[in-house]
Amino acid sequence: MKKIRVSNKMTPLFGLLLACVLVMCVKMDASAANTQPTELKQTAAAATKVSISWKAPADSANNFNRYIVQCSKDNKVWVDKGYVGSDVTAATLIGMERGTSWYVRIKAMYYDATLKKYTVDGAWSEAIEVATIPYSVTGITQTGATKTSVTFSWPEANGANCYDVYVGTSYSNAKFVVRMTGRTLTVKGKKQGSAYYVKVVPVRMTAQKYSALGMESYGTVKTTPKSVTVSGESSWERGTKSIDFTWTSSNKLVDGYQVKIYNNKGKLVKSLNTKKTYYTYTKASSKYFYKIKVRPYITVDGKKKYGAWSKVGAALMQPQITGVTQEDEKAVISWTPVTGAAGYDIYAGAYPDVTSMTKIGEAGSKDTSFTTTAIGETKVASNKRVYFCVKATKKIKSKKSTSIASDPGFSN
Repeated sequence: MKKIRVSNKMTPLFGLLLACVLVMCVKMDASAANTQPTELKQTAAAATKVSISWKAPADSANNFNRYIVQCSKDNKVWVDKGYVGSDVTAATLIGMERGTSWYVRIKAMYYDATLKKYTVDGAWSEAIEVATIPYSVTGITQTGATKTSVTFSWPEANGANCYDVYVGTSYSNAKFVVRMTGRTLTVKGKKQGSAYYVKVVPVRMTAQKYSALGMESYGTVKTTPKSVTVSGESSWERGTKSIDFTWTSSNKLVDGYQVKIYNNKGKLVKSLNTKKTYYTYTKASSKYFYKIKVRPYITVDGKKKYGAWSKVGAALMQPQITGVTQEDEKAVISWTPVTGAAGYDIYAGAYPDVTSMTKIGEAGSKDTSFTTTAIGETKVASNKRVYFCVKATKKIKSKKSTSIASDPGFSN
């Protein structure tokens, strides 16, 4: 493919020919029918060059030996750019500025090397607009979010007159959404608590609908988050003032969590924001039980966008077993009451590890002992050691919370 330079030094418009200087001093041939090149089009674009192709005139094989290429900024004032042989139907114009447009036309001619002049002059093709690729978008910023939509914008890319936007759950699977001239877009129909990956491609589109595509830019956007799940068991060891609260989140790319902790009198004792999924409250008193609620947030355009509050979880102090009596066909477990407990779950097993134990029963809020005659299908016997644990329980609306298990108790 022949390369024809387009100089940036304007003389008077684009510059001097590097291939040759053409002297146009020929009359139009009377038999110029079917001498017009057709189907001139742009076939490629880069930062400083464009490629074109065309279809030869019907009689070019007999009457012409070269094509003349001209360029113009306004489709009025034309400047010769060079030539290619009559057996060529494509060329590349180089030396252009990035993100700009020109008009291009060609015609077939016969140059007589002996006479050093053109003896046959064909007709000009239809002029087309060509474009180099624009500069890239310098950043993508999320400006809005709902449960099911994301809004984002980007700065103007120098040389672009429109933009192609792609959105997906990863950069590799981003799908085309729209070609647009604006620079702010809302995409609906997305999942709550999800992250999406955005690709914006600046485009310089010509009058003939050729798209000179710039380099893509990437960004991440998020819908507002789903509520989190507060753990049903907060760690509060007997005799301490520290409660370890934890929660889980199914959201992607959450920026943080707002946490509120209350005592059972309804007093707010702690409010904070954290990026972690746990918090240790260090001023707990055995006179109370505590409630916690958490909501996640994302940051959009410098502001927090919150999800819904979690269900309220309760923190109860660890019970203490005060005694176990075990004899044939009966065992009695006793424990100290826990402030705020609505009941107690009792566990038993052959080993002093609550994870290997079986829940054998429940007691009421005012109970401090529990009697059992069997552990599962096995009757209690005085000569077989059994370990017991107790958990305090509390249900707030539909959410059940428990304390950590008491230290194991057994009959000596």
